[in-house]
Amino acid sequence: MKINVDLHSHSEYSPSVFNVSLEKIAYVAHLKGIDIIGTGDCLFPTWRKFLAENLKETKEGLFQLKHRGQNTTQRVHFVLQTELIFTFAKKGERGRKRMDVVVLFPSFDAVDAGIKLLNRWGVKNTTGRPFILCETAREVGDKIGMLSEIDPWVEVIPAHIMTPEGIFGSRNNISSFKEVFGEIPKNIYAVETGLSANVEILSLIPELDNFTFISSSDLH
Repeated sequence: MKINVDLHSHSEYSPSVFNVSLEKIAYVAHLKGIDIIGTGDCLFPTWRKFLAENLKETKEGLFQLKHRGQNTTQRVHFVLQTELIFTFAKKGERGRKRMDVVVLFPSFDAVDAGIKLLNRWGVKNTTGRPFILCETAREVGDKIGMLSEIDPWVEVIPAHIMTPEGIFGSRNNISSFKEVFGEIPKNIYAVETGLSANVEILSLIPELDNFTFISSSDLH
């Protein structure tokens, strides 16, 4: 069976996002032939509460609108998802480097555990797309590992890796995953290319040989 998914989205609580609703997302997703779409920003408490009030689990880890006003929205499922931005210092260079990841959660219990982690790390969770400040690349890897340990079905996906703010983007001056993670976590299986990425060029990077390439909208 072929399933079309879009795993990177945002709510109105993220910067530069306006007038977004679950109903609109589901409607447009259906028009575009998308079966599963990310909720965006599920670790932001206000949006998490809204999601819990308006979604119901219809398949394990997949949710649909409780109140579906149009038949076109009935086929679209949501997965609990957020984007996190890790920043860290790179030895010998000025400024901070940036590492964006998409994180998928299988349940609201897993989401709540993620919120507790952010609180434990002292993250100011005041926007839908939280920034997590780290001192070193090793700390980035360790914290991503802690996210993955919340539940075996939590998925962490490096985001838009070939756009300017991605790992291999022009603003980062990074040439390998190890510069970001210290060591690549074993439970990362896919990378998001970015809509403007050249997949043929990415396929020439040996470090990416064992990853599945995905492409999502990063809906704003």
